[in-house]
Amino acid sequence: MDSLQETLYESAMEYYSAHSKRVRRKKNRYPHQPTIIPPGSGPSTGRPLRSEGWTVRYEYKMATFAEFRMEDELARK
Repeated sequence: MDSLQETLYESAMEYYSAHSKRVRRKKNRYPHQPTIIPPGSGPSTGRPLRSEGWTVRYEYKMATFAEFRMEDELARK
């Protein structure tokens, strides 16, 4: 089991680093403007996230990936 973990460790770190960079680019690219919610859209019909929602989503993803990479300080920020 230890050899399997050692074998996969580097590729996992690369994967989560690349994923974090992709999420960070998406977060920086997203226009932080209020989303106009069309009338008649309710909770059951689904509606787009507001800019605050997207920010929270991207920050959560980046913190999760940082935790997977064992970068606890970065994950806490």
